[in-house]
Amino acid sequence: MEKTKIKIPIFSTVIASFIVIWGVLCFFDNHPILGIILSLIGIIWIFFNIQGAKQDAKIKTERLYKQNCIDPVFCEKTINAIESNSPLDELNEEFTNKSDDEKKFTIEKVFTDILNKTMDDGIITETEENGINRFIENFNINVSDLTFFKLYSKYIKMLTINDLLNGILPRRKHFEVDGYFLNIDKDEQIIWKFELCAYYQEVTTTTYISQHSGGSVRIAKGLYLRTGSTKTTPIKETEMKAKANGSLYICTKNMYFYSEQKSLKIPYKKVVSFTPYSDGLGFQKEGENPKPQAFKGIDGWFAYNLVINIQNLEL
Repeated sequence: MEKTKIKIPIFSTVIASFIVIWGVLCFFDNHPILGIILSLIGIIWIFFNIQGAKQDAKIKTERLYKQNCIDPVFCEKTINAIESNSPLDELNEEFTNKSDDEKKFTIEKVFTDILNKTMDDGIITETEENGINRFIENFNINVSDLTFFKLYSKYIKMLTINDLLNGILPRRKHFEVDGYFLNIDKDEQIIWKFELCAYYQEVTTTTYISQHSGGSVRIAKGLYLRTGSTKTTPIKETEMKAKANGSLYICTKNMYFYSEQKSLKIPYKKVVSFTPYSDGLGFQKEGENPKPQAFKGIDGWFAYNLVINIQNLEL
């Protein structure tokens, strides 16, 4: 693998060098402490310049190597075969003759391109889904690999929403229930599970400020009697406070939250409103004085689309 040349930032390094020289001059000019400090600053600055340049060169070398490993002709043929529903096994012999790195980076490129192209219009057709499944099966792709996991998870989320929009019960993933104490109704299905989720609830704190009106009368030296009245004013403040950390289950009729500190069952029919956030889902239940609640640490827009479109299911 050909390495990229290390390019140290010249201007920054020159400044750092002058600081080192200045420090040396100060050291020998009866300012030893200042000289040491300046010299250290300059040396550390130069050190980080060199390390940063090495890291940049390493990244560029790996990127260049990856690009050289990718076979654009094979990528194009594979994508065309997927889109035209043609057999993929005809490409196996050509694929087998590639090195391990060529296989890895070429498949990664095809996988990324075909998924992005499929999800670009927000609609995944049955033909597109079948093509991607054939590709994964033919090349034995491990979708749990970190290289593919993030993009593939986004793809599965889109398929799940598409199913709900079409009134189909999604069965894209299998989810295990945590613990033995989460009692999910027998006629319910788990659609999605969010792990490492935090449950928040609005809490109100009250502080009191005292105000005195009136004056004081001197009774003796150093002793005064206060007259008038004292009024205490309560000040209430609200904030969203974390109550527990656990797992959130989006099911066909309810949301379930399970943790060692707190567990909840939230029927959709008792929720007045849902609010999507970039990192969470807020909701408010019916009642006279309902407190806003939220789950954080999840894909908020995906969760919102789940709970909103569950009503399309005919259960």
